[in-house]
Amino acid sequence: MNTVTANTVKGIQADIANGKRTLKAIAAECRMFEQQVSDDESKAVFARLSDCTSRAQFAAVIASL
Repeated sequence: MNTVTANTVKGIQADIANGKRTLKAIAAECRMFEQQVSDDESKAVFARLSDCTSRAQFAAVIASL
């Protein structure tokens, strides 16, 4: 995973931990990131994150990276 994607995932993880934004909004942002990135690995990461609907799912996907 490239540095930009890794930092973005860390930011997403921080947003989830802070709880100031809804999980639905975070997933929608991941869909937007998926459309903007150019490499397939990053697209796959953001696609997996955009399908998450609970904190546990987000945590499991992030832990698997």
